[in-house]
Amino acid sequence: MLGDPSLRLAIPRYTASLTSLQPDSITALTVMTAQGKIQRDGADWPGFNGAARIEVFDAQREVKYQSPGQFSIDYAMPGNSLFRGEAPVKNGAFTAQFFVPKDITYGGQTGRINIYFWNNFIDGNGYRERLPVGGTASGLVDKFGPNINIGFAGVENFHSGGVVGTNPVLRAVISDSLSGVNMTGEIGHKITLTIDGRQDAKIDLTDLFNYDAGSYTRGTIVYPLNNLGEGRHTVELKAWDNLNNSNTAAADFTIQPQDRLILGEVMNYPNPFRRHTTFTFELNLAAEIRIKVFTLSGRLIRTLEQFNAQPGYNMLEWDGQDEDGDELANGVYLYKITANQQHDGASLRAEEIGKLVVQR
Repeated sequence: MLGDPSLRLAIPRYTASLTSLQPDSITALTVMTAQGKIQRDGADWPGFNGAARIEVFDAQREVKYQSPGQFSIDYAMPGNSLFRGEAPVKNGAFTAQFFVPKDITYGGQTGRINIYFWNNFIDGNGYRERLPVGGTASGLVDKFGPNINIGFAGVENFHSGGVVGTNPVLRAVISDSLSGVNMTGEIGHKITLTIDGRQDAKIDLTDLFNYDAGSYTRGTIVYPLNNLGEGRHTVELKAWDNLNNSNTAAADFTIQPQDRLILGEVMNYPNPFRRHTTFTFELNLAAEIRIKVFTLSGRLIRTLEQFNAQPGYNMLEWDGQDEDGDELANGVYLYKITANQQHDGASLRAEEIGKLVVQR
């Protein structure tokens, strides 16, 4: 038995209808506009507000399976994904735009658009199939690959060489202002991830790319990096735009445990400075930060306002004044950065001392 026969399947009750598609065939290197409406009981539903997920597919692929015993069967596989994104639904209507990549099946007749819509209370779906696929628009020139920004979930202002916790989650933003990002998964045009330089173990992330809501030029990939040990690691991400220009971005990061608080890469810049300097540091966990400035004899002359710092890279600017608002005299001073955090009922603490120079 595959399931309880008395259990009602969660089939969407409401439907979406695609009312307009311009142009009316899936044409390479073209920005297409799809418009639709939400329907209830066969009639338009202007009272619905929510979001719609749009998926566009290339023409179906005919596949032949040949068994070892010479038995064969022909069947159709869904076409490659050309677009995955979201559009807002307002007053029962939605509009979505997408860019058609160069990698399509020219001459196909079975393109398809799927629609899934929802809000906090209900959901539904719809589709249009048997769309012609073919032709190429002219006039678009793009010689540069997409922009790739590598970061990690929960780590604000990440930069290469930064610190992350155990089991980090890669979050990469890929964009191309002219043609968008190629997500067809064609051989040689996949979005791939290489970890620690292992070229023989590239990971295909193409199916994890989704365009940002309302955009056909910018999207995000989220991928958990499990089972990586503590210490320094590298990632390299390669992606293609829809004209098949590629780009590669790389980043180093250090995994540090979450059962202790680690404060590192402490410095201030510029140093020496005249009137302003910026304290920078990295954390493996979110923590409360306090910075104190002392003379070389140990006299406290300034306590900066306490603030909450995030995992990864952090910075705080200082105006170079003491508690009375007076500028410091030329000379050498000490500063101490202290981090505190409550973790599983325990108090974690870390501190670092640095040296700064005032020179006017």
